[in-house]
Amino acid sequence: MENSTVPRFQKRTKPLAHLKAGKEQPGTDGVMPWDVSVELDLHQLEYKENKLVVEKEGYYYVYSKLCFNVDNDLFTHLVVMTTQPPVTQYSIELLHSQYYTNHPNATQNESLIQNSYLGGMFHFFKGDAVFVLVRNGTVQLESAANNYFGMFMV
Repeated sequence: MENSTVPRFQKRTKPLAHLKAGKEQPGTDGVMPWDVSVELDLHQLEYKENKLVVEKEGYYYVYSKLCFNVDNDLFTHLVVMTTQPPVTQYSIELLHSQYYTNHPNATQNESLIQNSYLGGMFHFFKGDAVFVLVRNGTVQLESAANNYFGMFMV
C-alpha cells in the first residue's frame, strides 16, 4: 500500500479564523476571551483585544457556540460588530440568542448545562471588529471543543 500524506489544510486563499475558549470567563464588560496560549488558526484576520479584526472587505460567515449555565432567569449570547474610524465608531448586534429559565414550560432539570449556537453571513469593511458577548451566565470551560468563535470569507 502506498504511503501518502494528506495535508490537514489546503492552501488558504481567503480570510478565516477559528478560536477556542481558554480558562477565563468573560470580563465585567461581557466580552468572551479566547485562548491565545495555543497557536491561533488565523489567516488574513487579526486577533486584538478578544476581537477578530477584518483586514479584507467582503462577505463572511460568522459563528459562535457556547456551553453555559444560567446565573439568573435569562442568559444572553451575542455576536457584535464595531466599526473603526474614519466612520463614527458604533456597535451593531449581528446575532442574538437568549435562553429563559423562568418560563411556564421550564422543568427543574432544564436549568442545567445548555448550548447556544449562532451563525450568519455579513458584509464587513477593513477595520471592522467582531466579538462575542455573554450576559448572565457562566460559560462551561471544561473543553475547548464546547466553546468556539470564528469567521471565514465566502
